[in-house]
Amino acid sequence: MGCLEKHVVTVSNARQETDVSVMDGAIIVNMLKPGGCKTLVEYAAKMFVLCAKKEQNCAKRVDIVWDQYIDNSLKASTREKRASCPSQRRRVEATSPIPKRWQQFLRLDSNKIELSQFLNNELLSSASAEQPLVVTDGGNVLCVPDRNVKMIVPCNHKEADSMIFVHVSYAFLQGFHKTLVLGP
Repeated sequence: MGCLEKHVVTVSNARQETDVSVMDGAIIVNMLKPGGCKTLVEYAAKMFVLCAKKEQNCAKRVDIVWDQYIDNSLKASTREKRASCPSQRRRVEATSPIPKRWQQFLRLDSNKIELSQFLNNELLSSASAEQPLVVTDGGNVLCVPDRNVKMIVPCNHKEADSMIFVHVSYAFLQGFHKTLVLGP
């Protein structure tokens, strides 16, 4: 990591010069509490999509990466054992009410998988070609506008942390040299 330190600038200095912002979707969802939103589609529009749009105003492209949740993995069983209170499985649909216990809702892998897919769909449906967007969806990579993503597909990293570096490398190879990572 020492070799990267000389290239790091503070966030306040980086904002004016960002080519690509790479964001950890799960961290965004954990930071953006639903507040007064009543349904998941309202949360998507007023919180998540709005956050991504603001970031698009500061960068030439935005990449949002998500963790992959693999059934029967060691990590899944560890998360299950660590759960301090039971979580309830909820269907993630546009008209679904916001769960009263947001953090508890986010403890279940199946809830997080459906929520990330739902938020990706809402984000992609509101995206424009003028503000390029790249999102991970399981092992797939979805883009607006369409682009060649052979270098990063299949996206087989289970952790967003490692996928972030794949996306930074991909951005660099496309000629983007100033990347901002919003995440861990």
